[in-house]
Amino acid sequence: LALGFAIAVLSSAFPFFLQMLALRQLPQRVYGLLASAVPATGALMGFLVLGEALEVRQWLGILLVVCASAGSTLAIARQR
Repeated sequence: LALGFAIAVLSSAFPFFLQMLALRQLPQRVYGLLASAVPATGALMGFLVLGEALEVRQWLGILLVVCASAGSTLAIARQR
């Protein structure tokens, strides 16, 4: 039970806490760009660590989400 609790805290609560700290410390555009890379990073780690393979359309979907998020963040930064 203690091991399960430790895994739950380390895999979800602690990363969320770090994300909230980063949100306070980083400029919005930097945080937005970092957050937009999360899907690609997760897919890449799944490929490297777990040996999971994504289809081309799944990689394309990740690319589109990352580009849209990064583009939105950069557009907001330019307006200021």
